[in-house]
Amino acid sequence: MNNKNLSLAMLGLGGLGVLGVLAAGTDRGRGIIRSLIDAFSEAPDRIQGWNEAAQNELENIQSAINDLADALGSAHVIE
Repeated sequence: MNNKNLSLAMLGLGGLGVLGVLAAGTDRGRGIIRSLIDAFSEAPDRIQGWNEAAQNELENIQSAINDLADALGSAHVIE
């Protein structure tokens, strides 16, 4: 990572730190932080659900490709 990227990364992290301190200082800020933590704790379940749906879709695509290959193979043998 070159110096420019490192500087930008540190600036971004510093900004998040200041935002966190300011947000944690109010009731509304603490509520927002709590909701973010709750959302992150539910993330693995959501990712697992998406992963299963993506896997099912890949299996459907593979099945369609196999059917197409079989149909093309049959057509080639007939000629």
